[in-house]
Amino acid sequence: MSKEGRTPCPECGATNRARALYCLACGAKLTRPAPPVTQTRVDARRLRGWMACFDFDQTGETFLLREGQNVLGAEPREATVLLAAGQGQVAPRHGALRVEPDGGAWATPLDGELRVNGEVLPRAGGPLRDGDTLSVGAYTLTVKLLS
Repeated sequence: MSKEGRTPCPECGATNRARALYCLACGAKLTRPAPPVTQTRVDARRLRGWMACFDFDQTGETFLLREGQNVLGAEPREATVLLAAGQGQVAPRHGALRVEPDGGAWATPLDGELRVNGEVLPRAGGPLRDGDTLSVGAYTLTVKLLS
């Protein structure tokens, strides 16, 4: 497709409207370029659990927890668990959850405050167990860990 929004006919070379399906001059089927492919980040680490939030939507929102480091935050380039910044002041790198191969988990605050079952976590962090509630800004997440 050219800059003017016209599509050239592959058979006769005539220019046609950008959205035309067939050439007005010869009737040949016009081909459209494929939409650009956007690359998404694929995380191949083993799934070790998830978190569910019902604060903002009755249907709930879920976030996967994978083995190793899971960064919670509002910055798409930094966070593996992406939370909306507008929902209660979520920092770009608010906190981290480390999930071990045996299913154990450890939560650590980074640039924001984390609460586990209502208690503020110290900067050194603390253990996270199946069924705990984790508060990140205005989010209250229920944690489900696979054993």
